[in-house]
Amino acid sequence: MIKLLPALRYILHLSILTFLLILMAFFFQPQNTGVDAKEGNTLLGNYLAGRFATAQRDNHTAAEYYRQALKKDASNKLLLEQSFLLEINAGNWRHVSSLAKQLVKFEPNHYTARLFLGTQALKRRQYRAAKEHFSRSGQGAVPELTTELALAWTNFAQNNTKKALANITVNQDKNWLNLYRRYHRALIADLSKNSKLASVDYKYISKKSPNDFRTTLAHVRHALKQGEFMQAKKVLDKFSTFVQGTIHPNIEELYGYTKNKQNTHPIVQNAKEGLAEVFYGLGDALSSDGGVDYGAIYLKLALYLKPDMESVHVVLANIYERTKKYDLAIKTYKNITENSPLWPRAQLRKALNYNYMDKVDEATALLKNLIKARPDDIQPVETLGNILRVRKRYEEALVYYDKAVKFVQDNPTKKNWVQFYHRGVSYERLNQWKKAETDLNTALKLDPNQALVLNYLGYSWVDQNYNLDKAINLIRRAVQLKPNDGYIVDSLGWAYYRLGDYKSAVKYLEKAVYLKPDDSVINDHLGDAYWYVGRRTEAKYQWSQALSLKPEKKEIATIEAKLREGLPDVKQTDQARLKGKKKPVLKE
Repeated sequence: MIKLLPALRYILHLSILTFLLILMAFFFQPQNTGVDAKEGNTLLGNYLAGRFATAQRDNHTAAEYYRQALKKDASNKLLLEQSFLLEINAGNWRHVSSLAKQLVKFEPNHYTARLFLGTQALKRRQYRAAKEHFSRSGQGAVPELTTELALAWTNFAQNNTKKALANITVNQDKNWLNLYRRYHRALIADLSKNSKLASVDYKYISKKSPNDFRTTLAHVRHALKQGEFMQAKKVLDKFSTFVQGTIHPNIEELYGYTKNKQNTHPIVQNAKEGLAEVFYGLGDALSSDGGVDYGAIYLKLALYLKPDMESVHVVLANIYERTKKYDLAIKTYKNITENSPLWPRAQLRKALNYNYMDKVDEATALLKNLIKARPDDIQPVETLGNILRVRKRYEEALVYYDKAVKFVQDNPTKKNWVQFYHRGVSYERLNQWKKAETDLNTALKLDPNQALVLNYLGYSWVDQNYNLDKAINLIRRAVQLKPNDGYIVDSLGWAYYRLGDYKSAVKYLEKAVYLKPDDSVINDHLGDAYWYVGRRTEAKYQWSQALSLKPEKKEIATIEAKLREGLPDVKQTDQARLKGKKKPVLKE
């Protein structure tokens, strides 16, 4: 959603401060700390258990513990506030309503409590009460923006379109506040059949923020509704130039409407959905800028108004993924219906989350079913191949990479380097080098500036003492593209080692260890280079370090032998390495 970050950081800082105040108030105000006969059923016990559940993002359990704590000390306003926020996150709306009413008795202008009560009143069509609550719900850039838009949508609900539009103070500033106001003014104008004003605002937003997904969606839907199919395609094409990779499914759906000249409904259809859109936009922006907990409050309020708002479920699932709560992400994706354009992507994400939880069988079964259901879709095929490859199940992965390559082999483009690269890696891991080399060269031709391909092909040649001059130049290019990638820098160091330039090898391998200190192979490589520049104590230290980092079983005996015996004389290794060939001249 349109750039909201400066003010959102301000709100985030306030929420952190509030949290600290809650802790201070709880521990320094007089409390009833009497111990109940049941173990753990104390004020402090419930509070600490609630804190732990909150840290684990188990909102339902945390809310229950805080509920029990409140029974011990119902007059603790700050404990009440924390419980209120947890109940929102858990979606326990009956408890939220009760706590909000208690909170405004302690603090009449409590921002979140008033915001919820106003939202509840609008949902119940109690518009006078909604206005009263919204008018008292906070100060600061984002709270004031929320209040302004909430009042506008409430006036629209009362069929007072003129006042609703007047609520939104739009000017010529190019900041995020003005763009967000224009967006909601356009939505209200669209529903009010004021297509002229809606078009002006949508075009202004598209010009200033052409890569914003949500406003693009709204603009195109407006254009389709007006029968302006060329305008709709123009907006979609402009958006598509700003995104990389697969276009969002909703955008693909609208391309279909545009091509077939189909009409469609606006992105919101009433005041309740309009306010849900306000909460969704702010929640999405907050959670993207690091304010996960605060953003989740807005997102939950959006679902309170519109429980089937799939875009909100997707953002919440993304939050759970970022916080490694994969089971909650899977549960949230189940809210995406099978007839939704978002459903295939939700299935892919569910499969990846199963994989993160080491439930590979579940991930595999889900993706196989998706492949059957969508035989013309390359994404589930690639995803299953990737999961199997990362799990070192290379033969199985090849089955799906072969299918992925068939999708693109007749007319491959620059972006298709990845299909050939992944298949090449799988071939190489299975010691089918000729096939691997062919695929890696194809990937490199499709996109000569892919550091992964440059590195993998170059390193493979180095490891085979083959094409050393070409190999080192490929790896140098990779390092130029990704100078802080420890694996790629290691490849360059190892290439110099293979060429017998041990001084240069040490230079790059030391940097590689600095970038990836926990990799056994890189530490082992540095030990080898140290040995041949005469730094033998340091060499043994690096080999010992490599052993401590759990190398592959086949490498353990080799490293242990080096610790006992060191490495062969350098002249012997030179002869074995170069095999009578002239040393290559390296290009700078």
